[in-house]
Amino acid sequence: MKHVTAVFSFALFFAAVPVLTAVGDDATTFTSVRLAVDDKGAGVLTVDSRPVEKQPESSSSEHVSLKVFGKATVSKREDGRLDVTYDFKNITEIADVIPSYVPPQVRTALEKQLNIDGYEGVLVLIPNEAQRIQLPFARMIRPPFEIQVDLIGHSEGLLQLTTAPGNYLLGVSLHGANTPEEGVEPNTVAVFERPAPKEEFKTLLKITHGSSEQREYRFRANADAIQRNTMLSIGYLGELPLAIRRIQVTASFPASFGMALGQRGNRVMVTQVLEGSATEEDGIKKGDILLAVDGKAVADSATALNLLAACEIGSPVKLSVLRFGKKQEIEVTPK
Repeated sequence: MKHVTAVFSFALFFAAVPVLTAVGDDATTFTSVRLAVDDKGAGVLTVDSRPVEKQPESSSSEHVSLKVFGKATVSKREDGRLDVTYDFKNITEIADVIPSYVPPQVRTALEKQLNIDGYEGVLVLIPNEAQRIQLPFARMIRPPFEIQVDLIGHSEGLLQLTTAPGNYLLGVSLHGANTPEEGVEPNTVAVFERPAPKEEFKTLLKITHGSSEQREYRFRANADAIQRNTMLSIGYLGELPLAIRRIQVTASFPASFGMALGQRGNRVMVTQVLEGSATEEDGIKKGDILLAVDGKAVADSATALNLLAACEIGSPVKLSVLRFGKKQEIEVTPK
């Protein structure tokens, strides 16, 4: 698994679309945003501006223990997807929030912008001198996925939730007072996409959300792009700190073996093994030739990656490798 630093962009392009105006002129305080996207690209955005005490808690499912998610609560749904919940009433260490793949220099900077208020039970995002902060989620996910962020209240600046499958970017913007986005009114909610890094942003949905209401908005994203492994990120641009009560992600989580593969003629070679990864701990070495995954032959690197991606976190996998001309069977438990 390569080190990845998610990119957060504030230069959004809003296309001309109809604006739905909610009744009432009160300033909106957003208390929850939930983005759900299926593997066909159909999306539902749920925005809540009701007082916090009126929001129901999500239903529980079978609890599972996975160290890779730290102190987050992990449950397994009947469809095999995981519910991973970061409730900041229970999580007190910043180290449990920052992903392990974040480079040391970025980690140090990010630690200065995060604080956990144990009394209030919230994660506090504190913008830097440029009045911005970006927090990537700990793991890649696959669709169908759902991401919910519960807030003490957001009514100032710009909050964005972005998902980045490959070069495609899908995001949600919640605009409060003094939003830095030119030409956008406070209380505006938008869903946008960017097909590729150098292409323009396209607005899929743009509405005005009123105060003290919960509403669902539907849109459609690129069905082909959304099926790739996706990186999540929460971004905030504003002058004041932002308090998050809970982050919940429901998705399939690709297993992480912590190794890179390369095609060498008609063989697949392990070209890198990350320090502290599952493959290092269980004995895979750089230079090993990967022959099979759980008895399924590896024809090329693409086949190998697909077989590894289908493995479950925490479930042992038998890797057949060729090392110095000798075949070996090594059991690896992906993280």
